[in-house]
Amino acid sequence: MTLKIRECDWEITTRCNLKCKHCLIKKSKAELNTKECIQVIDNLFNLGCKKITFTGGEPLIKKDIMKIIEHSQKKGIENWIFTNGTLINKKNINQIKKFITYIGFSLEGFENENDILRGKGSFKQTLRAITLVKDKNIHFGVYLTLNKYNYLSIKKILGFFRSLDPINISINEMVKRGNATKNKNQIFIKINKKSILGEVRSLYKDKFYNSKICQIVPGKFVIDSVGNIYGCTEIKQLKPSKVLGNILKNQYAEYMDFIKHITHKRNSGNSCPYECYYCKNLSLNFLSGKSCSLIK
Repeated sequence: MTLKIRECDWEITTRCNLKCKHCLIKKSKAELNTKECIQVIDNLFNLGCKKITFTGGEPLIKKDIMKIIEHSQKKGIENWIFTNGTLINKKNINQIKKFITYIGFSLEGFENENDILRGKGSFKQTLRAITLVKDKNIHFGVYLTLNKYNYLSIKKILGFFRSLDPINISINEMVKRGNATKNKNQIFIKINKKSILGEVRSLYKDKFYNSKICQIVPGKFVIDSVGNIYGCTEIKQLKPSKVLGNILKNQYAEYMDFIKHITHKRNSGNSCPYECYYCKNLSLNFLSGKSCSLIK
């Protein structure tokens, strides 16, 4: 069996310039240097990778991120990035346009709802970044986490998000890990999926679909800030010891064995803690109430 990777989600750093109350990322100072990151991209290219999604933490906080993404772009790899947007400015927007094809922005609603969770002033900074991105005709999406402050205003917030004209909007149920656990009494609210779906469907007339299958697919893996390989983000967060190799060291045997055994299970009993409702340009990601059957 020859390993072929078409896509990779890369948590290139766990550092961030914000201290969001619902952040679930476990911070670590350990991350690859510029030379090592370049080697990771070369290794991904050799595996056939066509797209890298750079996540964090805040990927733009990494001082050499543009050099890394430029190398990826020169290899013919499509670059996506997920960011809070506060570090996008007039100085770097032209580089961003040159090397990045899609930006996912985290935004929790209007200014009040957003800044309670993400910090004072972050809403205006993110909105400025969205304006810059729109002016450069870069594709972008908006990502929201449901919480006590935006839950009852979701219909108005969705209307506002749609006015920004993103190519997609993603609404996500809060996962109680990291800061979200520490601040649960302040920000957590029990989600009524039926109510949220009703609010959303009153704005979106397209047909909705529902997916409950395992999100692990052959040809895609997740790597952390030191190059460790995982089957998906859920496994990386809940079972960080379940490493399936290391991209920097060209260690793939465990991943290949993992994928061989997972392929036939995706539609037959492999429980996933997430379920997705989606239509054109919108997705709603809820907790299914199940535990991942791969985490033991």
